[in-house]
Amino acid sequence: MHRDLKPENVMQTDNFRLRCIDFGSSRDLIENKMSAGNGRKDHKFKHYVGTPNYMPYECIHEKSSGKECDIFALGATLYWLYTG
Repeated sequence: MHRDLKPENVMQTDNFRLRCIDFGSSRDLIENKMSAGNGRKDHKFKHYVGTPNYMPYECIHEKSSGKECDIFALGATLYWLYTG
């Protein structure tokens, strides 16, 4: 999971393809490991990771963070790209 998907973390290549960048707060779903930006694994927050404007209610209130949170952030990002 990326866990910090937002317009600032989506870049366009020379061939007009979109690429995600900044995997500092990503989480490995297979081994269930978490990164805290600087390589530490002892992050203070389990679910509150990312930018609040692009996070669903569950993440902000420390209830859960799964693939669904990245889908919510993708929708918020696409909405921002569409409306400016």
